[in-house]
Amino acid sequence: MSDNICLFGGTFDPIHIGHLKMISTILENIDIQSLYVIPTGDSYLKRGVTDALIRYDMCRIALEDYFKDNSKVILSDVEVKREGPSYTFETIKYFKNLYPNKTIYFLIGEDSLLYIDKWKNYQYILNDSTLLVLRRRINGSFNVGTEAEANRLEREYKAKIKLIDFDFDISSTSLREMLEKGDNRAEKYIIPTVYAFIKEKNLY
Repeated sequence: MSDNICLFGGTFDPIHIGHLKMISTILENIDIQSLYVIPTGDSYLKRGVTDALIRYDMCRIALEDYFKDNSKVILSDVEVKREGPSYTFETIKYFKNLYPNKTIYFLIGEDSLLYIDKWKNYQYILNDSTLLVLRRRINGSFNVGTEAEANRLEREYKAKIKLIDFDFDISSTSLREMLEKGDNRAEKYIIPTVYAFIKEKNLY
């Protein structure tokens, strides 16, 4: 059995097919024992975020539906239950204490890599986890800035970073805007059970 675990944090506001495909990509490409999906509680980097318990419920519905036969994918409420702002370094520290003998991977998109030095105690994140960075093609090409930033962080902080190709381009921000406008195209990017939950709760 693998001694690696992967943490995937985010606001998931809402969780969409892109997030689920990110998880699938990691399961297909990285040898891990478990992948923890961790909705943020109080996000200090974003404002106007949907209530944490509602976002947690959306994630629960999505994961139970999409990964119902895969016990590797686990939903964690560690940040939802935490009082005060959700800091990634505290979450990594929590899992390192829980699993002291396991390698910790931390899954992010390339946009997050480009501003990771704005995160609280980012040096701890870079030194105590291996970053899995999913990068997207834009107009057929990868962003050369992503690889350059990964190289800089590896050089300056001895960070461990693995870039993984990923072909899916939709954001929760775009979906919220579609939903707010009543644009039915959003339904294409959200699995039916989650979409029904959004409509039932009259979110966005």
